[in-house]
Amino acid sequence: MVNLKPAKDITFFAKTNFRNEYKRFGIKTEDKRKHTCIVGKTGMGKTICWRQWQSLVFNPREPVSLYDLKKNPQT
Repeated sequence: MVNLKPAKDITFFAKTNFRNEYKRFGIKTEDKRKHTCIVGKTGMGKTICWRQWQSLVFNPREPVSLYDLKKNPQT
């Protein structure tokens, strides 16, 4: 079952615009070490989201793996 109650231990790193309503977006402390996938079309801000997330959420001394999957690996 999904917990829909707001958590106190969230690191906010982005802002969403859903139906013209801006809301902060973040990740729970307990979820930082779980697998995460950022998906979207070209130009949607995936790299900007990752950079912001990575700078606020992760400890610089902890290892992180990043895979940038593209249709054309030459680009």
